[in-house]
Amino acid sequence: MSNPLTPWKAIRDRLLALPEASRAVFALACAERLVAHTTSERTPGLRAALTLGWSAVLAGQGDLAELCREFDTRPDLNDDEVAAVAYALRAAGGSPDDAWWAASRGMDAAFEHIAHSEVVNGFRALDVDAAEPVVQAEMQWQQAVLDQLEQTGPTEELVSRLRS
Repeated sequence: MSNPLTPWKAIRDRLLALPEASRAVFALACAERLVAHTTSERTPGLRAALTLGWSAVLAGQGDLAELCREFDTRPDLNDDEVAAVAYALRAAGGSPDDAWWAASRGMDAAFEHIAHSEVVNGFRALDVDAAEPVVQAEMQWQQAVLDQLEQTGPTEELVSRLRS
């Protein structure tokens, strides 16, 4: 059996090879997906921040520096959806590493959804958890988005699909 983490390792290389705009779209899409699966009182604010990120990337409108500084001081910055938005905003400002970290937060959230049927002292092997359907689904989604960005770039049609 092949290592279920192999695609994850390839995602990083593929992402970092994309042009800046495509990396930013990928990061924003990862954050958008995470926020869409979260319901809390902060969700509207996260969506508003993502809208500003999309505007900066797609229309060249707005300076995200102040918004990024605001996110850096949030007490909930370690929560996956908040961190993903913060990383995506920095990726929208051109940071390749932050595009990767936004994707990583999507993976972290997938790992958190693994149901463990018994209390175990210690940890299961990472490759065992990575084989779980919820983690594989996240990797497959990220690979599909990368496929599209590699083929067409950040087209209006693709962005529309990623934002809905």
